[in-house]
Amino acid sequence: MRPDTHSRERDRLRALRSYRVLDTGPEPLFDELVALATELFDVPIALVCLVDEHRQWFKARVGVAATQTSLDMSLCAHAILDDGMLVIEDTKADGRFDDHPLIGDSSLAGEPIRFYAGALLDIGDGLPLGTLCVLDHRPRTFDARQRHRLGLLRDQVMALLDRHRLQAESERRTRLKSDFLAHISHEIRTPLASILGYAELLGGTLQGADELEIVRTILRNGGYLQSIVDEVLDISRIEAGQLEVHHAPCALDLLLRDIDALMRLRAAENGIGWRVECLDALPLEIRTDPMRLRQILINLAGNAVKFTTEGEVVLAVTQLSAPDRPRPDGTVQIEFAVRDTGIGMSTEQLDRVFVPFGQAESDTAARFGGSGLGLAISHELARMLDGELLVESEPGTGSVFRLRIACEPLGTARAVPSVIVGPDARDVPAAPADVTALSGRQLLVVDDREDIRHLVERTLERAGAEVVAVSGGARALELLHRGVRREARQFDALVLDMQMPGLDGFGVLAAMRESTIAVPVIALSAGALTGQHERCLAAGCNAFVSKPFGADELIGAIRLLFPADEAADGPAEASTMSRTVRAATRLLIVDDSRDLTDALRRLLIRHGYTVETANSAGAALALTARGAPDCILLDRHLPDMDSPELITVLRSREHLLDTRYVSLSGSVIGDADRARLGCDLYLHKPVAMKVLLEALDGLLGRTSG
Repeated sequence: MRPDTHSRERDRLRALRSYRVLDTGPEPLFDELVALATELFDVPIALVCLVDEHRQWFKARVGVAATQTSLDMSLCAHAILDDGMLVIEDTKADGRFDDHPLIGDSSLAGEPIRFYAGALLDIGDGLPLGTLCVLDHRPRTFDARQRHRLGLLRDQVMALLDRHRLQAESERRTRLKSDFLAHISHEIRTPLASILGYAELLGGTLQGADELEIVRTILRNGGYLQSIVDEVLDISRIEAGQLEVHHAPCALDLLLRDIDALMRLRAAENGIGWRVECLDALPLEIRTDPMRLRQILINLAGNAVKFTTEGEVVLAVTQLSAPDRPRPDGTVQIEFAVRDTGIGMSTEQLDRVFVPFGQAESDTAARFGGSGLGLAISHELARMLDGELLVESEPGTGSVFRLRIACEPLGTARAVPSVIVGPDARDVPAAPADVTALSGRQLLVVDDREDIRHLVERTLERAGAEVVAVSGGARALELLHRGVRREARQFDALVLDMQMPGLDGFGVLAAMRESTIAVPVIALSAGALTGQHERCLAAGCNAFVSKPFGADELIGAIRLLFPADEAADGPAEASTMSRTVRAATRLLIVDDSRDLTDALRRLLIRHGYTVETANSAGAALALTARGAPDCILLDRHLPDMDSPELITVLRSREHLLDTRYVSLSGSVIGDADRARLGCDLYLHKPVAMKVLLEALDGLLGRTSG
């Protein structure tokens, strides 16, 4: 006999589905409770039975092989119609079940069910999900004490179901949040990439200082917006347990130079000192996540500079474990301590310094800005890098943040102390990887400081250049004039200190203009204040390099003065693809944003590439049918086909077997997505043009080589 429908069946079913338990796998705690029920009541069958509109389904069972039955065979479907516990001491004596298939002598269950007791799994408000029930093949009595015990077990089952519902709801919210973040990341990053791309494009066409400053303001604030978006997404991924680290070799000296170059300018703009100290011999290379380590250090150093108005900020690096005695697991422990003389923090503020959105005080946030997420993210990243982030601080005295990470040292070479300590550094930058980068070039170096002059001279000579170094502007002009008069070979470029006693760099530039001396000039300056760069370029310099400088930075600035395929007494092999090679390289950009594809097309064409665009997967398939691009840059989400599906179709075409793929996505690509995509490179929007060019040149240069 099929039971009647519950009076509030729609609400009951809605409540049942909210628990998200139907058709889930076995769980030990549920199984233990039904096993306990069989022992406690000495019955062969016990079930956690949930009833939907078509069936009764068993979350846990003892004595029954099936996982579900139809409602026609359900006693629990009758039980949920009662207000309390349904107890049938002898089913044959209850006329409601005369024709029930489980009760008669020809029972479908083999032996007839003669006893049933079911306690309602009720969520309250009269909405039962099912029962915890015990069954037997013989009639039996069920006294008040037994009813009480079954009720207690029922309460335990409900507690498990409630926990299951809360966990399922948490997982659902996390999944929705992740989906939302992926969507909103794409929706923010894509137009932001267009804004920054067009601003960069516009900046290359402008000459006026005011117009250029407007473009730089757009780029600067766009970068700030991007950092805020990244922080919000990072903290959300941390909360969802989706933030990943990827360990790889990390050149420690290059990382520190990178941090120094970035923070030196910020500190100068704030009118404070900045230096990096290496207090021990350190491994030249370690295995960690370079991107996440850099993220932590930039956050710590950036905060220190932001909250310091007088004095200095110091990044001190030391190895806590003995250099020649790694720890038992083969790792060494390195500490990066960021010390400042800033406003400091009270004990109360320290208690919440690593709490998301926990900026010390609202007036501090209003005064100094920021999202209040950076330290919370850094604290979690430190843990993920097998380390810790500690803080010491006193109001009005300053703070010290200590990042300690365990990492594997790679190789036996050790870096010398004091990698970079500011403009007075006497350390020679690391030798360039390409010792013929400036081969055949004759360069004139002008600096009043003997140590800096010697530093520049050695750096450029290591790159293959012939270098003449002088200490003053007057001597430099004399040599330049000799070149114009053909009394000596004319210099290919001039590396010029802008702050010198007597005739400074700006005076030299003015004299060169009057004498029509057309030699490219690299401005070399320790003045990192805002406007110095622009002043040098406005005076006639072709490029600007700040002291202290990295070898690659200085050499790269000089190389950009000359076409990559121009000969100069035996030209050096270009470290990037020449414009001729780029022109022969066909790119296809696939993104549903027409603004972004247009901006990228214009920028890449400006840098020599041949570029086509498509705003849908269908358009991309049509374009590739007419010819094979060397590389396809594609968005993760397209309106008509997701990129994994599109890549699968493209890879199946024989004429596209050599095509390379670059994922250019506004959302984060995790390991699982990378495995599905199978791209050669993964970049995030908005991507800086320099980063994109280096990535493409590296990928396609290796391919063509």
